[in-house]
Amino acid sequence: MKNLLLTGEPGVGKSTLLRKLLAGRKICGFITVKKEREPDGSFPVFIGPAAGGPQRLAARVNTGGGERFSDVFDNFGTELLRDLPNDAIAVMDELGFLEDSAERFKESVLSVLENGPHVIGVIKPRSTRFLDSVRAVPDTLIVHVDENSRNELFSELTNLLKEWDY
Repeated sequence: MKNLLLTGEPGVGKSTLLRKLLAGRKICGFITVKKEREPDGSFPVFIGPAAGGPQRLAARVNTGGGERFSDVFDNFGTELLRDLPNDAIAVMDELGFLEDSAERFKESVLSVLENGPHVIGVIKPRSTRFLDSVRAVPDTLIVHVDENSRNELFSELTNLLKEWDY
């Protein structure tokens, strides 16, 4: 298996499990971070390098859908997926619906999944054309995480990383 994607309902610990699995390993790629609710009720979502560094505002999410900044995904997000080292794990946390209109970013994600280094990421449990195409990439293992399985999965998935030689 070349790629590992965690999926499950919000708040079950997918990103926490991902961070535990990646601790002490060389990583590249991207993370998205939802910040505190703003006075208008929206949540700003930022994208940034998985290994740390400056983040950029990628969306403002609220109950009505919010505002998405496709150009941030297409420019900054695509840059975070360019020229990835083969001795690092590419992180994609998380793939969802915010990037629906970011065509270059989506192409970069699929290219890395198909041709790049090993990928560990998080994917929303919903069906969109993009997310379904991500799930269909050969050599991709989709693992469902819930509150009961997340601790057991850590040792199982750590063994997978050992097989990857990381």
